[in-house]
Amino acid sequence: MKKALLFGIFVTAMLSITIAAAFSDLAFSPPKTLPARVDISPETLNLKSNGKWITTIIELPEPFNANDIDIPTIELFASEGDNETECTLYVDPNAPTNVGDHNHNDIPDLMVKFDRQKLIECLEEMDFEEETGIEEIIELVVTGDLFFGNIGFEGSDWIRVIKKGNW
Repeated sequence: MKKALLFGIFVTAMLSITIAAAFSDLAFSPPKTLPARVDISPETLNLKSNGKWITTIIELPEPFNANDIDIPTIELFASEGDNETECTLYVDPNAPTNVGDHNHNDIPDLMVKFDRQKLIECLEEMDFEEETGIEEIIELVVTGDLFFGNIGFEGSDWIRVIKKGNW
């Protein structure tokens, strides 16, 4: 009977160690990045614009939901690869945000806004190629985290940039 009791204690201890190790692996797993659908407007940004915001719509894949997004973690990146010039913008805390169906596809999405003038300042510092002379098409990347776990998201959209004095 003592052997059976000791064996039971040993098996229980081994199971506890195995379960703890499994949860330990989960707790320290690397972050997962979800592909997000991102729509940025305006689609054409005039560097002479006096507008207030850049509007961004973010949609996550199922089973995740726009309500899962931690808004203060959202960043917008603009970069000009050859010269390694880049800038990072954060959601404007004074701008409205809401969850809705802004693109009318029956999937909830999150609408956030970034300061348009800060993006314009950043883009003016970038050394676009002189070949086109009038405009550039650039990719804006949006990233952020969800409220739970080590899960983030990333998506991008392309906008046309019209330089100062050019129409």
